[in-house]
Amino acid sequence: MAIWYTGEIRKKKTDIIRNYHIVNLDTTHLERILQLQEEIYQGIEDKETFVKSEREEFEKFFNENDGNVLGFCVEDEGLVGYRINSFNQENINYYKELLNLDGSRKMLYFDATIIRSDYRGNHLQRKAIRISLHYAMKNPDFRYAFSTVSPKNIPSMKSLLYNRVHIVKAKNIYGGKDRFIALYDRDSRVHRKRNRIYVPVKDFKAVSEKLSEGYVGIHIKGTKDEYLLEMVR
Repeated sequence: MAIWYTGEIRKKKTDIIRNYHIVNLDTTHLERILQLQEEIYQGIEDKETFVKSEREEFEKFFNENDGNVLGFCVEDEGLVGYRINSFNQENINYYKELLNLDGSRKMLYFDATIIRSDYRGNHLQRKAIRISLHYAMKNPDFRYAFSTVSPKNIPSMKSLLYNRVHIVKAKNIYGGKDRFIALYDRDSRVHRKRNRIYVPVKDFKAVSEKLSEGYVGIHIKGTKDEYLLEMVR
């Protein structure tokens, strides 16, 4: 079980600070992963924001080198969350064609992240994305990483945008659910664009229209009363 990162973490609504590790999980952790996924899923108020992974998907990650699962392990408590990185070729081919990407370059799909509620707010998802990109970029052929995110899932969207995984497309997927598609392009120069607009991030139709006009979402501003997606072209 390789350790990818070590740091300190605070338990919500307490002064308790513990050490934690981001580790590469394996098949011996499968039952705990599935148990944790179900616990967290049952606690999600808006279940449309999350699509559960099946046992068979995890088995492919572990047994067929179809991806990896990074676990957030807290001292004295064990696994409190995880992030899935997928190398599944079917997923990669789908987004490669959808986004018209250079098929000669290596790609990575950021799948689900779940974190136990009492450890949210520690930027674990943000750190896991950054670490995943760091390791991916050791391969000079790597260029793209992509993910989907619900317009309602502001914390996940912020984590992606913080790591320059930009909102580039809107689509109905997973049986008709509204999702933004976010893309990391190692060669991107989008932050140099000057034409900027701000669109309410939960207005899926308005954001979709601007994306179709060539705008890209790069940052979220505002508060829970109204989050605005900063878009450039």
